[in-house]
Amino acid sequence: MNKLRLGTIGTSWITNSFIDAALDTGLYELNCVYSRNKEKGEEFSSKYGDIFVETDLESFMKKDTLDVIYIASPNSLHYEQAIMALKAKKHVMVEKPASTNVHEWDEMLRAAEENDVFVLEAAKHMYIPNLEKVADEIEKLDGVVGATFPYVRYSSRYDNVLAGEEPNIFSLKFAGGALMDLGIYPVYTAVALFGEPEEAIYYPRKIRTGVDGIGTIILRYEAFDVTILVGKIATSLYDVEIYGSKETLIIDHVSHLDKARKVDHQTFEEQEVHLEKQHENSMFYEAEALAQMIETKDEPKTKERYKELSDLARIVSGLLNQLLTQAGIVFDSEA
Repeated sequence: MNKLRLGTIGTSWITNSFIDAALDTGLYELNCVYSRNKEKGEEFSSKYGDIFVETDLESFMKKDTLDVIYIASPNSLHYEQAIMALKAKKHVMVEKPASTNVHEWDEMLRAAEENDVFVLEAAKHMYIPNLEKVADEIEKLDGVVGATFPYVRYSSRYDNVLAGEEPNIFSLKFAGGALMDLGIYPVYTAVALFGEPEEAIYYPRKIRTGVDGIGTIILRYEAFDVTILVGKIATSLYDVEIYGSKETLIIDHVSHLDKARKVDHQTFEEQEVHLEKQHENSMFYEAEALAQMIETKDEPKTKERYKELSDLARIVSGLLNQLLTQAGIVFDSEA
């Protein structure tokens, strides 16, 4: 297949990571970068060679030299930009959260279908090979009685908040906060491994800007609960724990899934769980998956996988909406 011509929106480290991952697959070439600031865009793209920088968003979307657009702008801009790209008949990988509500996600899927292209949410850990292996290990447990999924990591941007500023990631205007930035990872993992919960409850602590800085989520299933610890104003060093009746499955991180072990409840004996050595850039697999789906778009397995990912994203989006509503967090775009 010919290499897919990639365009990107966003000039942060995560866009660099996706570009690096896409190029590593050997299935993409970077064609264009969008930035409102020409100098910033040129500085960002310089490591990739002589890449054209577009400062007009509409012109960027209409370029006939682009096949795929990766969107990593502030959260509140994802929907509008994704719709523009899809209507321009571009395949889209939009950084999580792809939308701020289920309606927006449904509109993206509709636009993708009408224009015969794909839209995927960049929940990178849904594409990594070890997710399936972890699911297999859970099946080997003698019943699940509970789980704890922590993702609490201090953000240097919180220093700006403490200094009286309001960075995008901590702003209601840009749909920021701990749940939308980090909490989406463990919510995705829980739904992928255990299905849609019967009930979801969020106990957040808001910060000065009005978003959630840290909080605890309880996902209630028929026979067990998943406790999710999420935050951007502190750091947790705990691993993921999934409790069986006789053993605990311990995983290094909710979004990496690189290492795992089992611990016997009575003897405390540890047994290493074999997981595959994964690519050093965890975004490699989502980039690869999109390229493969584009190449095989008419095959039944591809259509089935696309629906599976779309439905999963819809469940997660609905849960995030529910948790935000409970917390009384209303983004400016929703007000």
